[in-house]
Amino acid sequence: MTNPKSPMLSKCANPGCSELFRYLGEGRLFQLERTFASDQGGKAVRKIEHYWLCDRCSRAMRVGVLENEALLIFSDPDGTVTNTSPVDRVQAA
Repeated sequence: MTNPKSPMLSKCANPGCSELFRYLGEGRLFQLERTFASDQGGKAVRKIEHYWLCDRCSRAMRVGVLENEALLIFSDPDGTVTNTSPVDRVQAA
């Protein structure tokens, strides 16, 4: 049974790609830390999230955090950011 609090990676984080995650050695895995308000109004909660980009998509983009949102980051070969876009949320496999 899949734990809803810890969904597994199932596909590329690029919404325009349907490549399925099969092997850790293919593509690129990203680990992001984000901060969320506590449900009880107390301390903020830090959460680690994982995203995967297939080989093809990882050549042109990466996953990062901007203003606490997980985004696809598109960049030129020299590293200059050219565009950002929301990522697919991790989906339970």
